[in-house]
Amino acid sequence: MSSPEQWQHPPFAGVVDGDFVWGRGALDDKGSLMAILEATEALLQNGQPPACDVYLAFGHDEEIGGREGAVKIAAWLEQQNLRFSLILDEGGMMLPGSTLGLDRPVALMGIAEKGYMTVELQAEAEPGHSSRPPERTAIGDLAAAIDHLQTHPRPASLSGPTRKMLEQVASHQPFAKRLVFANLWLFEPLIIRQLEGKPETNALVRTTMSPTLLEAGVKENVLPATANATLNFRLAPGETRESLQAYLQQELPDNITVTARGAFLSDPSAVTRIPSATFDRLAALVRALPEQPVVAPYLLIAGTDARHYQHLSDQVFRFMPVSLGQDDLARFHGHNERLPREQYPHMVRFYAGLMLGR
Repeated sequence: MSSPEQWQHPPFAGVVDGDFVWGRGALDDKGSLMAILEATEALLQNGQPPACDVYLAFGHDEEIGGREGAVKIAAWLEQQNLRFSLILDEGGMMLPGSTLGLDRPVALMGIAEKGYMTVELQAEAEPGHSSRPPERTAIGDLAAAIDHLQTHPRPASLSGPTRKMLEQVASHQPFAKRLVFANLWLFEPLIIRQLEGKPETNALVRTTMSPTLLEAGVKENVLPATANATLNFRLAPGETRESLQAYLQQELPDNITVTARGAFLSDPSAVTRIPSATFDRLAALVRALPEQPVVAPYLLIAGTDARHYQHLSDQVFRFMPVSLGQDDLARFHGHNERLPREQYPHMVRFYAGLMLGR
């Protein structure tokens, strides 16, 4: 979590200088919100009707699960018996091609997203004085449990979206890599080992775990009776909340209790069927952006409100038309979040083009 002192400009001041729009949410994702609204207003002012009915659905609580926003909006849309040929939310973006070994930028179009589950581990032991510690303590047992899960991660595999991504970029690779990517049936173990080497690509091939909160003890010389850890899991396609719970129960000793926590629990989303005419139309709009990127399907490793709309369309995509460098990824939920000013007009044109059916 960042503090205001770490920001070049105050996070909620909305500073716009010659190069950037600065502030919390500029990228994630008020930038796309404003671009969609500005594109809509421009079409209205110019008397340009969209190619079909367009519904703008903006939730206010996506970061905490969307229960009061997207969930209720989606329920209302379903009550109206509406179905959609396309649903587009935030998610993927344009990144340097080096991310996937390309010499051109790559536009990652999310066709699915990982599930979300938070659990609390609790270890119990006899409380006492720190001068006479027992062989086992609550904190020690909890630390051992976390270490075991970190050193025994969920198995890695090339899920449907990740496999499709690699197949899509194969033709843009140098010959040796093209040979590997075009024959995943043979080289899958090699590819997985390479993807496991970086956090951002390791998340594409397995369910991940992040310890995020620890709580134990109230005094430096007192052994606590309980120690608690909060772990956040992002579930890969093929995993479910039930299978993850079973894995935890199997891997952890009996003195560690496992409890699902939080109001938001989600299995991985459905995977959008591609190739499709809808995907091709979106890809054409993306390739028309100044960066002229290679377009590839993608497994979104974070979460969006799109999961709540997936029953309303079989063509659900997650993409924001903005180009970022690798160092920009840390700005999401970090300090110095900013949107390049020069990219904003291209975002507006992209959303306008989408509504006009171009």
